[in-house]
Amino acid sequence: SPDFKDAYSHQADLDQQRRQRLLDYRRVRLEENVYRDRPGSVWEYTWTAQTAKGVLFPGPRRAVEETYISRNGTEYAIYISSPAADWASTSKKFKSVLQGWQENTSQ
Repeated sequence: SPDFKDAYSHQADLDQQRRQRLLDYRRVRLEENVYRDRPGSVWEYTWTAQTAKGVLFPGPRRAVEETYISRNGTEYAIYISSPAADWASTSKKFKSVLQGWQENTSQ
């Protein structure tokens, strides 16, 4: 169950955490929206990934996350990231994922 009253509040908290932890962090957008007929939030940001153990793609990166709370109270976060140079292609893929997303209704 979500720890925040809404998706926007959760992403705003994550935004503050990333600002302190990621090199060259920059918020592109953080906006309330409606997704699947539910109040949601979209958060997009960039940062510079450093070469270190576990970092496969160092350099400028970009990410976007759609978060919403379903009717049954489950919080969903749909996330994608890629090298910033590939963002045009990644953004199209994310839109396709959002269009095809289906909640697990067997719970």
